Amino acid sequence: TYILSLKPQAIQQEGRRLLSVRARQIHADMQLPLRVSTASAFMDEIIFTEADGLRLVERSGRRNSPDAKWVYEVLDE
Repeated sequence: TYILSLKPQAIQQEGRRLLSVRARQIHADMQLPLRVSTASAFMDEIIFTEADGLRLVERSGRRNSPDAKWVYEVLDE
């Protein structure tokens, strides 16, 4: 999936590899024809598990905002 493809872009911070993504970025990168709020709503419904190598550590911004942000910890593979 799109988010899993971003794992190599994770940055090292406080001893963890963190991947930060915003709804606006998802919408632009995937060239979605729908509104940005749709990307935000979709991300709020996705549940990544440790089996996917990701753990959600922060969610900020309004629910359907283009500035909605998700920060994932990339787990060792």
